[in-house]
Order: sequence, then structure tokens, then C-alpha cells
Amino acid sequence: MSDFVAELLEVQERERPEKVAFREVSGEVTFGALAARVWRLGAQVAARVPAGGMVGICLPKGIGCLVWMFGVLAVGRAYVLLDPSMPPHRLAKIVRTVSPVCVVAGAAQAAMVREAAFDVPFVRADMPGDALPAAEAEAICRAARAACRPEDLAYVMFTSGSTGEPKGVMVSQRALARYAVWTAERLGISSQSVIANQTPFFYALSLQDVFAPLTVGCTTCLIAPEAFVFPLPLLAQLVSWQADLVFWVPSALSWLVRSGALTASPALPPFSRIAFCGEVMPQGVLRALRAAWPQAEFLNLYGSTEMGFTLAHEVRAEDFTLDVPLPLGQVLPPVKAVSPVAGAEGELVLRAEALLGTGYFGRPDASAQRFPVAADGSRLYRTGDVVRRSADVFSYVCREDALVKHQGYRVELGEVEAALAAQPGVVEAACVHDRTRDVIVGFYVPGEGTPQVRVLLSGMRQELPPYMVPERLVALASLPLNAHGKVDRPALLRSVSS
Repeated sequence: MSDFVAELLEVQERERPEKVAFREVSGEVTFGALAARVWRLGAQVAARVPAGGMVGICLPKGIGCLVWMFGVLAVGRAYVLLDPSMPPHRLAKIVRTVSPVCVVAGAAQAAMVREAAFDVPFVRADMPGDALPAAEAEAICRAARAACRPEDLAYVMFTSGSTGEPKGVMVSQRALARYAVWTAERLGISSQSVIANQTPFFYALSLQDVFAPLTVGCTTCLIAPEAFVFPLPLLAQLVSWQADLVFWVPSALSWLVRSGALTASPALPPFSRIAFCGEVMPQGVLRALRAAWPQAEFLNLYGSTEMGFTLAHEVRAEDFTLDVPLPLGQVLPPVKAVSPVAGAEGELVLRAEALLGTGYFGRPDASAQRFPVAADGSRLYRTGDVVRRSADVFSYVCREDALVKHQGYRVELGEVEAALAAQPGVVEAACVHDRTRDVIVGFYVPGEGTPQVRVLLSGMRQELPPYMVPERLVALASLPLNAHGKVDRPALLRSVSS
């Protein structure tokens, strides 16, 4: 079994050189052409970045970004993706945490990267290509990988952090390569599949979209974020691409339904499987999707940045008639559920021989808390999700902490609260997530000068990515407290959901 992603690409280069690997509106790339670009770029990375080094990649979603990701992996180095839409202040936090050897960016991102990572060498994404023949460059990549270990880092993916600092999940070269093979098998992705990729690359839900083509030789179509503003042209594009598999967040599917495009479009893409993950799927939306694609299989997935997909539920005919949320489903082998036991309710704790993640970068305390070692020496993962177990089927109950799923992203409300509390004129702050409306509401106690809401929101946008900025801010004379003297968040939630 492959220990490096580049080994998977070598197979596709050899067996399907003319097959389209990735497609976007502006063009496409075959496996042969992709491999040649990756090997040449990898040779340059090997010359610039020592073994064990990391490369920051700040590029918009697209084939160019993928070439850099694969080029770094081709020589056994690690990458960290830096969302170009994130505030420079947050980008700087991530750069300080992982200390990359260099940061790659395009012309549009250059100024922001130089501001946020001023002491880190800057590399242009469009740097002149190496004149090395592809075969010679590939040999350099192989030699560089041979000097690395499968346990070395492949990437660090950052998630929201409860302390106000983002947490970076570490994933090894071997874990990524084997997870790519495993997801293709479990999700029914074949060489004939055409995946419509919705999520950004810095979101774990995109892993199978990005790496499945290297595993089975299928095609992934990359949807630009701005395409979701215009649903009818988007559907027409997916029809022309003949996309048949989607792994989207429910909010994106809900948007398609609410836009009316499913009934207004003259044709719909031939979706054969619609999988969703990251938040609760509204039953009304699920029924509308089934009406549009009666031939499709529907799959409710549960997972995390730390472990990837771990549970799945194949939606049954009777599920479409119910008004309760879909179950999370059954644990996917080789993952096993340690707790809760059948018939009980409690935190979902999982065990697997090879977890996707190995802990949090530079956070041994958080790693030990979330990845404890069992009595038999195996490593566990504490999800923080409270679930109810009926036989081997799990259903979601709530979160143990203040971590929520919002717009398909994982958000620590503590980080949002920290950003709100840091704004001038704010004495105290608390945040809640209204799951019914999928909105974050911030409450604050103003001090002298009573700050304006627009000023507070503007300040928070300098600290947080767009999906973490509250949709509403509410000023209070004081925050309600419970019997233990702590902020009564249930009372705050009731005030916005009633």
C-alpha cells in the first residue's frame, strides 16, 4: 500500500495519462500533464525546502493551488493552506504557529502575505518553471521522498480554537495516502466518477474530492466560490461537466433548493450519489433534493478534521417521510466506537489503527486531551459530540463544549467571543449559535462610548474569517448568569430563538 500521495499520482500518470484529472471553468489538466507540472515544481521545492520543512500556500481554489499542494507532497514536505479571504491578523497567527520555510502566493495575495508574514520568505506562485525534463524531475522527487519517513507531516489543517487561537491538525504522509484510498472505496468513487467539488481545500470535506482522482483516476470539477451566487449557470455548468457525485455541506444544497433553480433549470446534472456532511440536513431540503434526483443515493456522513469520515448513514425511503434529523449512522471500519455503549448516551469516543490526524501542531496539551492513549496502548479520539447509541446506530444529541457547526464549518464560539470582547468599548461578550436559523448571535455589554454595531463587526472582520463573524450583535446592560455564576448561554439562546 502506498505511503506517499505522489506514488498514487505515478500510477495514474502511467495508466491514464490522457484522462482529465481536474477541470475548472478556465481549463483542465490531464494526469500526464499534472504529473509533469508536479514533478518539475517538486524538484524546485526540494532545492528550497529542507526535509521536515513546511510550505505555506496562499492561493485561491483552483488547479494552480493543487499543483503546489501535490508538488510539496511529491518531495515529502508538508504544506499549510492559508485561506486568501482570511484577515491578515489570523493568517499571521497561523504563520507564527507553524513557522513555514516560505509562503507561496499569487499576485492578488502578495500584499496581504507580505503584511502578515513579513519575516517569512515570499515565493511567487508563478515563478519561472524549471527546464528539467519531467523524467529527471520525477527522479529528483523520488530521491527526496526516499530520504523522508511515511510518518513525516503531509499537512497541517487549521480549525477554530476555543482559546481564541486556531488549532492545527497534523496529518502524516502515510495517513493521507491511505485515507485517500479508503475514502474512494467507502464512498463508491470509481475511475468513471465525475466529482463536483464545492468545499474549499482548507476544509476537510474536500479531501476525497482532491485526492480520490490520484487513487482511482476519476475527474474532479472545481467549482469556484463565486459560482454559488448564480445557481442556474452553476447547474448548467455541472450538466456540461456531467458531474455525478457531490460531497457538499447541507447549507450549499439548501441554497440550491431555496433559490428555486432546481425547478427553473431546463436540465439537472446526473447526480447518482449526493453525500452531505458538516451540519444537520433539513428534512424539507432532503425531500426537495429527492424530488429533483429520484435516482440518486443519499448519504449522511459524520466526520471531523481530526479523523475524516467515521460514520455514515445511507438514507432510506422511510427517512424522507420523517420530521426528525437523520441519524449519524454506523461506524465505518476499521474505526471502532469505544463509547457510549449500546443503549446509552454520552461522548462519542473512537478508535482506529491509523487515525487521519496525529494531534495538534505545537499543542501537546490539546493533543493529550483529544487523543488520549487507551489502556491497551491504542490511541483514541474524543470527538466532544454527545450521541445516543441504539445497537450500532448513532444519533447526534449535542456538543459537550461551545464548538458548533455553522455554514458547514467548525467554529469554537470561544474564539468568536474573544474577538468580540477584544473590540474597543466592549466590557463583556458571549456568543450563541441558533441551530434552527444557523446564525451566530453575539451579545456584549458596552462600556464608555457605546460602540456602534457596524464598527464592532468591522473590527471582528479583521480578526476572523467571514463565516465566524456573527450575523447579529445584541447590546445588554449585563450578561445573564446561572446559579454557578457563569454566563447563562441557554438563556441567551432562548432570547433569540423564541
